[in-house]
Amino acid sequence: MDERQIGFLVGMVTGILALIVLALVQKARKKNTWCEYDERQLQARGKAFQYGFCTLLFYVMFYGVLFEEGEPSWCSNMFGLYLGIGIALAVFGVYAIWNDAFMQLNQSPMAVYLLFGGVGGLNLILGIGHILNGTITENGKIGFRGVNLIMGTVFLLLELVFAVKSCMDKREEE
Repeated sequence: MDERQIGFLVGMVTGILALIVLALVQKARKKNTWCEYDERQLQARGKAFQYGFCTLLFYVMFYGVLFEEGEPSWCSNMFGLYLGIGIALAVFGVYAIWNDAFMQLNQSPMAVYLLFGGVGGLNLILGIGHILNGTITENGKIGFRGVNLIMGTVFLLLELVFAVKSCMDKREEE
C-alpha cells in the first residue's frame, strides 16, 4: 500500500468511527427525548435527501459518460468523484438548512457553527498546505489531496448558508 491508500483508509475508518459515536450519542439522547425532529422537518429532510441523491446520481452518470475512455485530463478519478460527493452534500445541506430541517428542535446552533467551521477550516488549511507543498498535483493533475479543498469549501458554504438563514430568521422574529 502506498501513502495515499493508507491516508484514504485512515480517513475512512476515522469517518466511520465518528459516525458510530454520533449514532450512539443520538441514541442516548433519544432515550431522554431531548432532541427530535418534527414531522415537517422529517419531510423536508427527506426532500433534501432526494435532491442530494439525484444530484449525485446525475453527476456520476455525467462523469461516467464524459470520461468513459479514461480519467479527466485535469484531475484524478478520485478527485472527480469526490467533487460529485461534495456537490451532493452541498445540495442536501443547503436545502435542509433553508427549510429549517437541519437541526433538531432543541439543538444549539453554536454546535453547528463550531462543527462546520472546524471541519471546513481544518480541511481548507490542509488543502492550502498541499498547494504550498506542491503535493496537491500528481502527474500534472489535481490528486486525492485536493479532496480537502472540496470538503473545506462545502462545509464553509454550509456554515455561510446557516449564518445567513439564522440572520434572516432573527430579522423575521423582530
